[in-house]
Amino acid sequence: MPGLNQAEIEAKIVGFSARIRSVDPSAISPQDDIYEYVGLDVLDSVELVLEIEDEYGLSVPGEDVEEFTTIPQFAAYFKQRKSAP
Repeated sequence: MPGLNQAEIEAKIVGFSARIRSVDPSAISPQDDIYEYVGLDVLDSVELVLEIEDEYGLSVPGEDVEEFTTIPQFAAYFKQRKSAP
């Protein structure tokens, strides 16, 4: 993602996750399991992916993100997808 580093992408994901769950972003640590600690469910994760797709102009297959549980995992994947030709 041009001009964005891993920490900036993670911050966006924290913000999206906090908005989806209606919690203060400061209550979410990037290392938290987004399903167990943050409380996202399958529908919330779909919403999160849609937010990121809209934000960065990506198309992300749903099955690709099913294995990710932490914000850094999501961020690394999205950064890699954005930089792929």
